[in-house]
Amino acid sequence: MKLSAIILTYNEENNIEQCLKSFPPGVEIIIIDSGSTDKIIEIAQKYGAKIFISKLELFGPQRNFGLEKATNNWIIFLDADEELSNELKEKLPSLIDNRKNIIGFDIRRDNYMIGKKLNYCWNSDYVLRLFNKSFARDEGGIHARAIATGKIARIEEPILHFTFQSISRYFNKVNHYSSAEAERLYRERTPPKGMISRSWAMFTQMLFGKKGLLDGKRGIILAFMEGIQSFLTYAKLWELYENEKNK
Repeated sequence: MKLSAIILTYNEENNIEQCLKSFPPGVEIIIIDSGSTDKIIEIAQKYGAKIFISKLELFGPQRNFGLEKATNNWIIFLDADEELSNELKEKLPSLIDNRKNIIGFDIRRDNYMIGKKLNYCWNSDYVLRLFNKSFARDEGGIHARAIATGKIARIEEPILHFTFQSISRYFNKVNHYSSAEAERLYRERTPPKGMISRSWAMFTQMLFGKKGLLDGKRGIILAFMEGIQSFLTYAKLWELYENEKNK
């Protein structure tokens, strides 16, 4: 199949095998790793993945680096904690062999937390992950997204997203994401204001605005974690400015 899969990784040995197993035969698998210290490279090699080391800080530039390494025009982006559903796996060949001038597909993504699908605070979203690279690039920082110029179709066969498999592992992501976001805001000279108000707003938006309470304890825990990530982002931004003043 003339399809290249691009996966960004960093110490994802607990996730990568399920991700790689979900691809149909013949897909070119490209791993862009940020310098992992676990066994992820060893695991990926068993699946014939092409592995490149790149320590660019933001997801957008990392994915675009992967686009340069891909030998096929049709690309699918997946994170290491995502996998193709069986329905999507079966449908992929017909999608990239379309004859309707479609250059990309918004794919439904179902989000799971500790073994259960979330229906409210992280309900299913649609993400542009399958596209012809002649008409699209990725942009953005932590939450990068593909931007396409052409006809986009929507499909319901989902990507399965298992980003929150344990509280301790998710907190590692919170720490990593908040550091990267603080660095970005610092480079843009964003003032470190609203540390408490922003984190409270994130917490209440997740719990009440997005009806996270209806996801039960999972929704409450996730709301707290999102609030903590916002708090850490602006606390780290404040720290960067303090270090600047003390030089």
